[in-house]
Amino acid sequence: MRRGAAGRAFQVKKPDESKYKYDYYKIITTSPGEQAFRPMSDGNCPLVKG
Repeated sequence: MRRGAAGRAFQVKKPDESKYKYDYYKIITTSPGEQAFRPMSDGNCPLVKG
């Protein structure tokens, strides 16, 4: 299990919504890591021994 990693979906802001330098995205939703990513043991990567 990956801890602390959350999946996030972003939307690009309209120019008038940006208030600061580099203020380009707004978070639409956040999913906990266990929902956003499959377990590493299910990935079938030969470099990961799970």
